This record gives sequence, C-alpha cells and structure tokens, in this order.
Amino acid sequence: MKTRKDKEDALMKKTVLTVFLFLLPLAALILEVLPYGAVLVFGTQGAGGEIEAIRTLTSYFDPLLIGYANFGPPLAFFLTCALLLCGIALLFKTEACLALSVIAVFAFTASILPLIYGISYLSVLGIAVSLLLGAEAVLAHIMWRAHVKAAAKTEN
Repeated sequence: MKTRKDKEDALMKKTVLTVFLFLLPLAALILEVLPYGAVLVFGTQGAGGEIEAIRTLTSYFDPLLIGYANFGPPLAFFLTCALLLCGIALLFKTEACLALSVIAVFAFTASILPLIYGISYLSVLGIAVSLLLGAEAVLAHIMWRAHVKAAAKTEN
C-alpha cells in the first residue's frame, strides 16, 4: 500500500513532467520565431558561369519556405502551436497526454524533414528545435504510459 509520502512524490513527478511538457514546446516556439531557424539555399549564376549556392536563414513561419517546397519548418511551427494548446489542456486533463504524444512525434518528424534535401538545409537553431520536440515526444510518451498504468490499476 502506498504511503502518503509515495503519493506526494508521484504527484510531484507528475507536476514536474507536466510543466516540462508545457515549457519544451514554448522554448521550441520561441526558437522557431527567430529568423535563423529555417534554411533556404538559392542557386545563382556567378560571373564565370558556375552555379553558386547562397544559404539564407529565415524563421519557421516564412511563406517563402512553402514557395520553395521546404514544407517541414512551417509544418513543425503549426504542430508546435498545437503542442502548446495540448500542454494547456494537459494542465487540466491528464487524458490529453495521448494527443500530446502523437502530435509531438509528428512535430519532431516535421522538424527534421529538411534533412531530405541534405544537412546544409538544417541550421543550429533547427537542430535545437528538433531536439526540443524530440524530448517533448519522449516525455509525452512516458507520461502517457504512466497514465495508462494508473488507469489500469484503478480498474482492478
């Protein structure tokens, strides 16, 4: 049987995890708004006729990304906004952790989508956003598993 201290420790772990599940997408969203996260590579013809690649950094919600078929960053931006909404819902309902887990996996996948074009299409800020979204996916899965185990124990 659980003692009062065990229950308090479990509640504290859940609270800390919930706060992290809210703060991680908030940090990712702040990094996505900065104008150094998403990468566009333009090819221009030099004076000698050779093609030169010009690497340009933009924010994740720049419409230019969609125009040049780099759909990953804007998709990650919108999914990060959805993660924030799920994080707010998680503060009130623990059942939101499943939706949070699924959206976090999709957001992480969208954030690494520019790797299709090559490593030069990912910036340091883009890597940081991907790591934050990956950590969000892992923590959301951990919380979901704990919620499922707790629900199974209350049914028995």
